[in-house]
Amino acid sequence: MRINGSYVFVDMGFAKLLIPVGEEGIKRKRVITMNDESACLIQALQEERNVDELAEIMMQEYDIDRETVTRDIREHLKKLNKMDLLAG
Repeated sequence: MRINGSYVFVDMGFAKLLIPVGEEGIKRKRVITMNDESACLIQALQEERNVDELAEIMMQEYDIDRETVTRDIREHLKKLNKMDLLAG
């Protein structure tokens, strides 16, 4: 899975944003802000990745065990899917 190509990730330093572009931008008219952990996941999802690959990336970035990070990733993915932000 990966982030829907209708969104662009922007790190402004003080804010991390997911911005809809094109038709999606016209339809949604919203910018999504996120914390550092969510931003790390979104950045990883710029490429096609599975849950295990995402867990490895998050474990390298944060001091967290596999069980916890996998659970958190699955919860985030459910939210992203409900928001139609995932492709694949």
